[in-house]
Amino acid sequence: MEILTQKYVPEKVNQQKNIDLTKIPEGTVAFNAPKEELGFLPWEFVNFSLPLRSRKNIWVRENGNYRLEIKPGTVKAVNKEIEHIVPSGKYARLINIFLCTSVKRNKSREIYLGDSFNEFLKKAGIKKGGQTYKQVFRQLQALATSTVSVITTVENEDVLRIGDLGYRIGAKSEFWWDKKDNDLLPSKIVISQEYFESIQNSANLIDFEKYMYLTATAGALASDVYMCLVTKMY
Repeated sequence: MEILTQKYVPEKVNQQKNIDLTKIPEGTVAFNAPKEELGFLPWEFVNFSLPLRSRKNIWVRENGNYRLEIKPGTVKAVNKEIEHIVPSGKYARLINIFLCTSVKRNKSREIYLGDSFNEFLKKAGIKKGGQTYKQVFRQLQALATSTVSVITTVENEDVLRIGDLGYRIGAKSEFWWDKKDNDLLPSKIVISQEYFESIQNSANLIDFEKYMYLTATAGALASDVYMCLVTKMY
């Protein structure tokens, strides 16, 4: 299987300490936003962005001594064959932040997506229209079933140390699709214990409302730049 690699080496990996929601004041100075507009994303997805476009091969990002690998998830569309893709683009980013924020706020691995696709889109900050349903459903499945591996390498004259943390984003997912009305029925995702712990212990704080607006108007690359700047500033 082909490995696609992009590499950049900043000064250090950004990783905030565990954030206690009860200690965040309203209208926090860092983001000038009320608590309900704040979102969360664990350090591995702050420092290593998802691909901008659809990929069917392992996605690799490197940052100093750290390396992130994402193996494709499984996607099934109505009346189509199963395929395997890496979550990508603006929809995968928004869905991931929605999942992480839900987990951080509710302290539960189980995430209820809503009673309809419109309700889910609203929760995730995604505007409906055109092919949105099909594209979002593909990215939702890909994200829930993809596998992440974070590899740490430290080497000097005497020793080589290689550490690895691997997990599947979703431990369990159950999607119900109404073929007649072309709509999502009540569905849920249970994220893995490892991803849950990463979110609870190392989530970075972001202004979700601003992130949603930037992603919708300027695209995934602009939101990646925003994420990088925010984590370096705060």
